[in-house]
Amino acid sequence: MDNVNLYSDTVNINTEVNTDPVIFNYDYSKVKAPGRDLNAISKVEIKFSCKNLPNLDAVSKSDCRIFVYFQERKYENNQIFTNWVKIGSTETIKDNLNPEFSKSFIFDYYFECIQNLRFVIMDMDEECVNMEDNDYIGYVEVSIGDMITKAKDNACCFKINNDVPLGMKLKKNSHNTKNSELKVYIEILKDNNLYALMDICGKNLDKKDLFGKSDPYFIVSKKTADGKWLKVYQSTMIRNTLNPSWPKVDIPLLQLNSGDDKRLLKWDVYDWDKDTDPDYIGGFEATFEEIKQKKEFELINNKKVEKSEKKKEKDGKKYKNSGLLIFNRIDIKEEQSFSCFTLGGTEIAVDFAIDFTGSNGDPDEETSLHYINPKYDPMDFYSMNDYQKAISAIGYVLEPYDSNKLIGAYGYGGCFNKSDTPEFSHPLTNDPDKPNVLGTRGVLDIYTHALKNVKLYGPTNFAPMIGKIRDESEKNVSDASINGHRILLKYNILVFITDGAITDMEETLNEIKTASSYPMSIIIIGVGSADFDKMKKLDGDDRTSEFRDIVQFVPLNEFIDNPSKIAAETLAEVPFQLTSYARKNDIYPPFAVRSKN
Repeated sequence: MDNVNLYSDTVNINTEVNTDPVIFNYDYSKVKAPGRDLNAISKVEIKFSCKNLPNLDAVSKSDCRIFVYFQERKYENNQIFTNWVKIGSTETIKDNLNPEFSKSFIFDYYFECIQNLRFVIMDMDEECVNMEDNDYIGYVEVSIGDMITKAKDNACCFKINNDVPLGMKLKKNSHNTKNSELKVYIEILKDNNLYALMDICGKNLDKKDLFGKSDPYFIVSKKTADGKWLKVYQSTMIRNTLNPSWPKVDIPLLQLNSGDDKRLLKWDVYDWDKDTDPDYIGGFEATFEEIKQKKEFELINNKKVEKSEKKKEKDGKKYKNSGLLIFNRIDIKEEQSFSCFTLGGTEIAVDFAIDFTGSNGDPDEETSLHYINPKYDPMDFYSMNDYQKAISAIGYVLEPYDSNKLIGAYGYGGCFNKSDTPEFSHPLTNDPDKPNVLGTRGVLDIYTHALKNVKLYGPTNFAPMIGKIRDESEKNVSDASINGHRILLKYNILVFITDGAITDMEETLNEIKTASSYPMSIIIIGVGSADFDKMKKLDGDDRTSEFRDIVQFVPLNEFIDNPSKIAAETLAEVPFQLTSYARKNDIYPPFAVRSKN
């Protein structure tokens, strides 16, 4: 039985029976996890069968039905409130202890969020309208991420627990479900594997540089449900030209427009400057549907429009545009999606690198970022310090994607085990051959223990740790092939938690460039109130080269009250980073995954 509740919380249960007719293959993708305006990785369809159910009927066999619940979470006043909401049920299968259900459930799958489901199995009586008046058989709780990673040949089995779930008023019988199993069949819906390939160029862009032309790049944003603009893509920069031709844009349609060709997109072109903020050239708004039809758009700078109106009154000249953005070719192709890799056997290895530099402050002082609350409870998010919050928010989301749930725990910038020499890739287990611990709870425990045996020191160097994980990631690609394609056994995610800017910036940038050719991503979480502006230089969002973007930087303080949002912000780019590596290197998951149109 998987423990899917991460922290202590207040629980509400909705057990009202839905008396509506059963709707087969219903799309429940509106049921979303909390976070920012998220991009679903894919839609997944799940169906059920049961094996060796206990017989609760005296004359015939059990009449089984499965009720499906989704766990909603809210974060208020330093408390986590959860609510299990019933979203539907299967049909009832009569007189069968090994039922196979026809009804399927479709969900959006979000890699960066924990989506907990509960399946409650009941023996139904036609005369009992209320769910709690029927005979209870058992239940299974599992996250969508767990199901995806445990599935073999698109199916996974779970032991049925006959204890009554917390908060549910159901009658527990004396029956035994020791040999009873719930089998979940999970398939990816095919329409989420589509990518847009675009050849884009600029023509007659405004000249912005005093001694040259312009160094143009463009940013694409999509309009969210709340009317805000969410950045989804940034091109490479082309030096010293007013007629740039950018490398081919290769982006999932889900990332570009959430799979909706009528969603409004904003295209903005900038002139990159090394030492100052970029200069705005111009932009336009259009849906992807309009772009495919028109293919040529004027770049408009509203400030120039305003100036032009004033100037027109004087000399009659009118502003036309700041150049053109031209879509020479647009193709849509189907590729291996991120969920094809996670469902197809590619594991995700996680390593945490924790900052033990002196700027964190003495761990015995309450002002220290490493101070451990006397009331600290590893199951209570709001009793944790910033480092513990970052570890738990990220770790619990990622640990299901490694079959053995082993996570690397390292420290950098401190002197360990009474040494006077600082280290920058020290395993907190003190065993270089065995740096991993069991799960997120193991990382939290060994971090707390390490604070007793470390002298905070410095400097803050990232390069050694990046090099270490890069070397490990070399083993992730197998030369054994599927239909001539190499396979991706594992993908590494290195999570730095730091309280300030690094001191080896150039070395780290060089390591990141090298690591961009390897199957890995780097997440940097800034804790405390330091100025992290320099750290944004590491984030590939500001890249000016054609290296694969593998870095995401997030300041913890912006999301510190909500662990779901911390994970959503930090992990949002990982799926695209993995698939971009795989496409670039023609690499496939270990085994083929069935998908459904």
